[in-house]
Amino acid sequence: MSTVYDPSKKVWTGITQPSLFNPQANMGQLILNLLERNPSKVIQVSVETGATVTCEEMRLRTIRIVQNFATLGSPRKGDFVCFAARNRENLAPLVYACFLIGAPVHCLDPDFAVRDIVSMLRLSKPVMVVADEDNVQTVKQACAEAGILPKYVLLDKVTENGDISASELIKETGQEEMFYPAYLGNSEQLVAAVVCSSGTTGMPKGICISHATFINQYVLLSNLSKIQDGFNFSSLYWLSGFGMLLQSVFNNFTRYITTRRFSPEAFFEIIAKYKISNVFAPPTQLALILQSEHLGQADLSSIRLLFSGGAYVSPALRRSVQKWLPNGTIGVGYGFSEVGYVSAEMGAQKREGSVGQLAPNVEIKLLDDDDKQVGINERGVLWARYSLPTLGYLNNPAATEELMSPDGWVCSGDIAYFDEDGFLFVVDRKKEIIKYRNYQISPVEIEEVIEEIPEVLHVCVVGLVDEEMAVDLPTAIIALRDGSSLDERRVTDLVAEKLSDFKQLRGGVFFVDQMPLTISGKLNRFEIKKLARQRASELRGK
Repeated sequence: MSTVYDPSKKVWTGITQPSLFNPQANMGQLILNLLERNPSKVIQVSVETGATVTCEEMRLRTIRIVQNFATLGSPRKGDFVCFAARNRENLAPLVYACFLIGAPVHCLDPDFAVRDIVSMLRLSKPVMVVADEDNVQTVKQACAEAGILPKYVLLDKVTENGDISASELIKETGQEEMFYPAYLGNSEQLVAAVVCSSGTTGMPKGICISHATFINQYVLLSNLSKIQDGFNFSSLYWLSGFGMLLQSVFNNFTRYITTRRFSPEAFFEIIAKYKISNVFAPPTQLALILQSEHLGQADLSSIRLLFSGGAYVSPALRRSVQKWLPNGTIGVGYGFSEVGYVSAEMGAQKREGSVGQLAPNVEIKLLDDDDKQVGINERGVLWARYSLPTLGYLNNPAATEELMSPDGWVCSGDIAYFDEDGFLFVVDRKKEIIKYRNYQISPVEIEEVIEEIPEVLHVCVVGLVDEEMAVDLPTAIIALRDGSSLDERRVTDLVAEKLSDFKQLRGGVFFVDQMPLTISGKLNRFEIKKLARQRASELRGK
């Protein structure tokens, strides 16, 4: 990977690289073709049961589901299918079957509450919802409130009340070898999936991603022999989970799946038992792993690459994790749902604090507060353009118009800069910037200093409004490691020692037992800011 800067245009680009597979093909056609090439290869392992699925078994299950869908009469091309389920054995062939018939998949997190689900169901109006036994009643209540009457498929139960069991859909039809995948039309305009935009405020919006975009982004060019397996705890709600579902087939590696929620103990157990070499974990999970009392006894020797992203990965966190990887390295990357994969830093190409060099076929420009493009080592809001863009927000043309310029540039909302060697540094979210007496303060700058304190597990810096002075006061909210103690004075003294006067914690320091997180494990800055306001109000009332 490399980045090229054009000073006349003030635009950075990754290498131009055609896809190895034809993006004009439909994903279902491609997936069946790839599964057929290596029939005995184990493509999936369920870590709870040890059950394996070969490429041939995955191919046959996918075809049977398509044929049994036809018997049911739905879903059909253009019908949405919602997935609110964990990574169980028959989840993958259900998704692949939807690709084959042109039914866009809409993935929600299985732990969502009713309110979280309703707004998204009103957008996609799925004709079928795939769920688990432990959340199906929540899903049904959400469907009722959304005013839809879909069919329900349960992944882990033999049904008795009219719902459909996944085991029924994979029953032999006797017509498997007669199946021929139909061409569904222009892949650049054919929606494969709706994924939810990452964010910490408001309800997520659905990003429509085409068959062509997925094919173009998720195929490795080389070093396939080094990628033997892959694992994470992510549901299909997040691109880290959905991406691995595609990459395992596109790049011929074994995908390990689990229905367990993340815990350091589960992580250690799964890695040691299956000797997994390639893992994805967001930074909040890495912090909990480092805190675990079992870390010293954990066997992480099989890991060759531990990739992290989805939120800022501090240099201190990277260094701490690297110490526990005797045979591997930690890599970081950057992307966002509206564009996909933007950059990565791993292997020899490293620069502390950077998220790496640009991915192929990506262009970046940076705009200042006056919407003027800036150059090397100058900060601005990151706009990205991909050779095969996503299709905008589902049923939300106003938001799509705000997101994307007519010539395909997409605003990330992130503030970033490039150094002279083309390494990208993502500094912060524009909407999270703290303004104090006309100074713009990046919360990350203060958070990095506080993270140097060994007792700190998580820290989030927000701006609390002082209406009288019309300024934001930097305020730190801190969760400590188990058994640790820390006082406000030590935190403020360190910040005073390291940072300029306008970056001081004038809003104070508040300690919490547990930091509010999003469903994906990121710091929920919206809820944290509400908590900080509450604590500050209580302090003033004393």
